[in-house]
Amino acid sequence: MLRAVGGAIHSRRHQRGLSQAAVASHCRFDRAYLSTIEAGLRNPTLITLVCIASALGCPPSEILADAGY
Repeated sequence: MLRAVGGAIHSRRHQRGLSQAAVASHCRFDRAYLSTIEAGLRNPTLITLVCIASALGCPPSEILADAGY
């Protein structure tokens, strides 16, 4: 599950031409933290997922749907 969500975030970020630094800056956390989420090594909280989705210009439900949930 974590890899699927991280992969969905990674894919959407690339589709929008955004860097990890840009998304992390929007959410006010470190780029390395976003990297671990995208790699499936961390479980983002709901608030973190909402913030990432906002930075990507989509609702969190779209990220979860992309991940198969």
